[in-house]
Amino acid sequence: ASAVLRRATLECLGFVCEELEPEHLEPAQVNAVLTAVVGGMAAAEVMEVRIAACTALSNALQFASANFEKENERDVIMQT
Repeated sequence: ASAVLRRATLECLGFVCEELEPEHLEPAQVNAVLTAVVGGMAAAEVMEVRIAACTALSNALQFASANFEKENERDVIMQT
């Protein structure tokens, strides 16, 4: 997928996460969102995609508390 499509997808995820309440997502769905967001934050991505991923992560934090409680998952998210 092009960088424009990846950026738009991450922006969309960020907007969805901003509007949803945490109880509306199952843990597997939260994991899928976080996987996409962390992938967008990779050093190999262009800056526009990385910025969109960081914004999406900010909007998804309300869903990710369980993930941040697990050291290995927190480390993967924060080291990206």
